[in-house]
Amino acid sequence: MKLPSLEQFLEQNLSKKNKYGTYDGVSKDEILLFTRLHVQDALKEAAEKATATIEVEYDDQPSSSFPPSEYAVVDKQSILNAYPATNIK
Repeated sequence: MKLPSLEQFLEQNLSKKNKYGTYDGVSKDEILLFTRLHVQDALKEAAEKATATIEVEYDDQPSSSFPPSEYAVVDKQSILNAYPATNIK
């Protein structure tokens, strides 16, 4: 979903600009809604773009009967870079 810029969001949710070209009466709830939309979009993109690798750990004991253990290692940078700050305008 293409999210609106803050300017577009305000134009859609407020009646008009004042004489200084800014918006009057922006409520806390309206700013929270705008923020929530971007957070939801950011989390969705992070979930889609995150990368992980499977690591296998072997027991060093030659007589060990334990199977190797596997675990995923998430690339944290892939999550942090999934939603660039430039998406919030």
